[in-house]
Amino acid sequence: MKKTKCIGCDLLKSDAEKITETESFVVRQDYETPIPGFMILSSKKHIKGIEDLTESERKEFIELLYKVRKAMSKSLDVKYVYIVQKEDSIIDRSHFHIWLFPRYAWMEKYGRKIASVTSIIEYSRKHMKTEKNLAKVKETAEKIKSWFA
Repeated sequence: MKKTKCIGCDLLKSDAEKITETESFVVRQDYETPIPGFMILSSKKHIKGIEDLTESERKEFIELLYKVRKAMSKSLDVKYVYIVQKEDSIIDRSHFHIWLFPRYAWMEKYGRKIASVTSIIEYSRKHMKTEKNLAKVKETAEKIKSWFA
């Protein structure tokens, strides 16, 4: 098994799961958490959080965040999204990233608090890695990708 110093850097070298990118950021569908439309927007450089962005990166970031959220709405009909970012990574200066976590009707049984996201992620990783659902995740990623084309 190949050891990696930085999963973010390894992902940057790959086109796997990539939806779109800008000069400073990349957006990917998360396949480890197989929820259709679960997007991760991450920086291309090692930074801790928003306060580490330059002025031009902040503008680029908010524009991309807006476009990804708009794509989720227009191409997937996602009405609600939780946008989550945490800065307490075990890696001191990893790649800043945020989750754009879509809310679907089947998630209601977990509640609407931010803590529900953890339970939904655990459920999806245990029960949603089926061939059928992974195909749905890929189809959803392609819809969002084509929205950017």
